[in-house]
Amino acid sequence: MKKKFVAGASVVVLAASMFGFAQVFAGGNGQDSGGETQKEMKGAPKVEKVEKETEKKSQKETKKSTKPALLKLVDEVEEEATKKMVYEDGHETEVEVTFNDEGEKIAKVEGMSPVNIDEYKKKYKESIKNVKERLSKFFAEQSESFSKLTDYSRWKQTGYDEGFNYYLKVQEFYESWNDANINITGETESLQNDFRNIGHMKALINHKQFSRTSHLGRQGQAMEDVERSDQWRETPEEMRQAYEYMKQIIHDLDVAFNHDGEGQTYGVTYTLNGDKVSKVESLFNGK
Repeated sequence: MKKKFVAGASVVVLAASMFGFAQVFAGGNGQDSGGETQKEMKGAPKVEKVEKETEKKSQKETKKSTKPALLKLVDEVEEEATKKMVYEDGHETEVEVTFNDEGEKIAKVEGMSPVNIDEYKKKYKESIKNVKERLSKFFAEQSESFSKLTDYSRWKQTGYDEGFNYYLKVQEFYESWNDANINITGETESLQNDFRNIGHMKALINHKQFSRTSHLGRQGQAMEDVERSDQWRETPEEMRQAYEYMKQIIHDLDVAFNHDGEGQTYGVTYTLNGDKVSKVESLFNGK
């Protein structure tokens, strides 16, 4: 089946922000009223300070993610106007569009420095091009990697255990992704959904590797204990299917980024409007 590569943006303009969460754990036997516990409490950052820092980080991320949304909202505006932007949480704000003496388009939003849309548009297009090129290279390499049987030394020690091969391959994929250091925050929702499903398949494979070894260690101690691999349980079908779907998603994304969506695909990606995406997700969702 042939599909065309879809690389658009949502019609509704949304701006999202990322939040970090910190948890503080205190130890003790319930009888300590001072000593080390008080020292630890004294050295700990105040709640108010943590909240302020978190809020500042949130505002910074929101401003950063607002710029692509501003570009889409006012890109076609040719005269001074006031537009309305809707954030992901439903919050609305007004955007004032003006032009400077050089005729460059300026967008003003409360709480932000004015954004020169013309300048940002050039930088944004260049950054998108750079990300696309890096994604193309990454998926080409990964598609080739998944098409080969890698002879890991640890895998050999297990007598070529099927499930352990899937487990190692997934770890290798994410190590390569981390090394590539590609930020897809500004990419299409479709691509982000595909990466979400890849993450689901990874989680399922890891969980099944844990499950088939948990009788040898409840904390996952035996997941990579090749010396006891003869005591691992059989590779479950769900693990096998999750790996196959992950392999298919990577193949289809390679077709999307390196072959303009033309070629044989499995129909398992949002990016190429695949008709089997729901089937992939049902494996993880259990529906």
